[in-house]
Amino acid sequence: MNPVLTPNAIVVLDRHYNSLAPYLPPRPSLYAVNIANDLSFRYVGFEADHLILRPHALEHPVELLSLGVSESPSGYIVGRVCLCISEL
Repeated sequence: MNPVLTPNAIVVLDRHYNSLAPYLPPRPSLYAVNIANDLSFRYVGFEADHLILRPHALEHPVELLSLGVSESPSGYIVGRVCLCISEL
């Protein structure tokens, strides 16, 4: 997620906010998403039983995460990034 999140950045997550409703519209929210027990930071959308994981840079591919019948998007979203500290 460079340049949004720089390497070795400290990220604070709001783990109570795992809704896809915009927090501060029209700005998109950045989320921590659990993908195969790995934490990824993406802009997230939901359409037709798929989570759409968008990177910040357009040259990187968009990922689709298929959800099962009983799965919800909030099961994959760990939380919303509410603070990022890149230098101390």
